Amino acid sequence: MKNYSIEFKLDYNLCRRFADITGDHNSQHINLLFGRRSPYRRNIAHGMLPLSFIGFCDIFHSKKRDCFLEEISASFFKPAFFDETLQLKVFKDLTVSVPGRDRYEYTVINFDNFSELTRGYFTVVSTKRPNDKRCINRANMKSWLRNKLTEKTKTFEQVSEGEKAEFNFAIYKEAMRLFYSELQKAIIGKSLKDVKMLKFKNLAELGCVLMFSPFVGMCVPGKLATFTSFRNKFNQPIGLDEDCALNGHVALKSRSTGLLVEKVSIFNKEKNRELFSEGEIKVKVNRPPIEMPSIKEIKRNMADLGIKDKVVLITGASRGIGETSAKLMAVYGAKVVVNYFKGSNDAKRIVKEITEEGGYAMSVQADIADKEQVKSMVAKVCSKFGTINILVNNAVLDAGPVDFLSLSWDDVQSSIDVSVKGSFNCAKEIIPLMLENGFGKIINMSTVSIEAPKPKETKYVISKSGMLGFTRSLAVEYAAKNIYVNMVEPSFVETDLTAYVSGMIAKGIAADTPMGRNASPMDVAKAILYLSSSLSTFTTGQKIMVTGGNLPFL
Repeated sequence: MKNYSIEFKLDYNLCRRFADITGDHNSQHINLLFGRRSPYRRNIAHGMLPLSFIGFCDIFHSKKRDCFLEEISASFFKPAFFDETLQLKVFKDLTVSVPGRDRYEYTVINFDNFSELTRGYFTVVSTKRPNDKRCINRANMKSWLRNKLTEKTKTFEQVSEGEKAEFNFAIYKEAMRLFYSELQKAIIGKSLKDVKMLKFKNLAELGCVLMFSPFVGMCVPGKLATFTSFRNKFNQPIGLDEDCALNGHVALKSRSTGLLVEKVSIFNKEKNRELFSEGEIKVKVNRPPIEMPSIKEIKRNMADLGIKDKVVLITGASRGIGETSAKLMAVYGAKVVVNYFKGSNDAKRIVKEITEEGGYAMSVQADIADKEQVKSMVAKVCSKFGTINILVNNAVLDAGPVDFLSLSWDDVQSSIDVSVKGSFNCAKEIIPLMLENGFGKIINMSTVSIEAPKPKETKYVISKSGMLGFTRSLAVEYAAKNIYVNMVEPSFVETDLTAYVSGMIAKGIAADTPMGRNASPMDVAKAILYLSSSLSTFTTGQKIMVTGGNLPFL
């Protein structure tokens, strides 16, 4: 025989038959639910199953001579899925000219898209075969395994170098006959001899090699395994029905590639573990399916949004967005610090309202543009509440329109001093506390005007634009320290800050907003709450647009 080609189609039932005869009931092949959650998103056929069709090659069934499979290898490139048409091609290597020894290259391709799934070689040697043993275990005719295997489930990290496994088997002739009868049904468009005419004794070594499948898929590592390659060499022929043991261990665990290299041997169980063959297997250990959290876990972790008992400092909190955010935080159990510059009475009113509802709050006066006053403020907060977990940089000088030619740099600098310098001063004092706690959240307030400015907003836009760079820089620097830094960009919000806008213009802005209204302080406070809460534990360096559908879209 020089060349050989055969087309066949694998289906779930044939895969089950292969699993029954070899004992490889690996979940990636058999369990439909697990298949959906595997890296392949569906069940795949056993990688060794297409190699079974090598047994139909004429060289194994010559009437003139017996032979045995001296050596075989395979590299698996892609998986085979059910109901795909595959083609096995076998080519004689004409460069090998040793009497009685023939070498063949083979490949398995997907006949539907012509992609190569498997490639390898095997060597066949003419020899006299041992006499077949009489199979005593008639009850076990459908499986080569002596005892059922339990599927192991080990991740790459859980597998250890030197880890061993062993099981007993015998290549029962009757089981092989039944198996090849099933394989013949899968063949497409090719007339073969009746299975009864096949010389099964010449296929005993091929059967032994197929038992690598349960070693990988059931033993080491088991459920998460993907066969990548193997090579094996037999020292002598093996008789059908002969008691054998397959023994192997993990020789190398490569963390760089995620592969296991396993050394395997097949022994004669009846002759003091006489060595039949030695080989090497390479296996990739797939990542286990990600388990979604249970409803109990979600209820336990999300009951209070991670706000309860956190100390929250909000600058410029005596009115508007700052005031509403302080009250909303208090509702969720936070200990709130109401910072103010001139609004003493308003700050005290807010604290009184919170405490009368059973919350915790304090007010602290500080000009945040003055770093010494910020230091004093932080010291007072720590004296009462112990620390600061969340910082909301909300303070702003004003937002009123000013014609550019009427502006002085001092005007711009004054605005920057509150928004940017003030936020800088607060972060400078509070981040060390967050580092000490191993956690912190910083929410910086900006405006949609930095994305789409209106005329005469130069001063306001310059100061608020600085918050964008400040947010992103801090986020990158402290992400690994469990400190989250984000920004909120609202559109027009009706507060004291925007009181200069006439009612008619405010209505016009609302009419031009897709949602048909302007943002309320509570809309913005909810965004601040989200970024302060455990709902945003993988969000940092970002901006949340509270715009009711207005541009820009992110």
